[in-house]
Amino acid sequence: MTDHSGSETMSDSNTHTATGYRMDVRDPVTVLLPTVRWTTACDQVAAQLRADDELFVICDREDDPVAGRDPPNGVEILVAGDPEGCTAKANALAYGMERATNDRFVWSDADYERDDDWLDCLVEAGEEHGTAAVLPMFPGGGWWRLVEPVVVLSLGLQAGLLRGDGVPSYPWGIRCSLPFISQAK
Repeated sequence: MTDHSGSETMSDSNTHTATGYRMDVRDPVTVLLPTVRWTTACDQVAAQLRADDELFVICDREDDPVAGRDPPNGVEILVAGDPEGCTAKANALAYGMERATNDRFVWSDADYERDDDWLDCLVEAGEEHGTAAVLPMFPGGGWWRLVEPVVVLSLGLQAGLLRGDGVPSYPWGIRCSLPFISQAK
């Protein structure tokens, strides 16, 4: 679609973003969402899936509330089992990665809401810049202000994963090997 000046703009079918990336031809992704409850975020991510995308909502046990849910198309509920020697989140992510059919992954939490183009924007950032990571910042007052320093301090950890040129030392979009998954557990 072009505007009055003849420049290409984002079309209604979301074929191009503001940076020109063709979202209609992006590679499929597997979204891993560890949670014990179905949340608004689960619905929001499910609504953003493309035909070959996968959304794995991953819980620990069969008696977790989400385990018995009938998910929408493109969504699979996985029961990872109780973790051994790692956190429940690491166990869930490793379990989901072992079952993924796509080579690109999005790891996320289920406790915040997303914009309608969240998944496409995150995939675009990964395509353009390599590994994409998002850290929450909670501007304003209230009790969130108490956890804000923790988020800022975690930037040190993120910086430790960089090669020196600002690029993470692990490439975005390359399937993690099974040894990595074993180490995550």
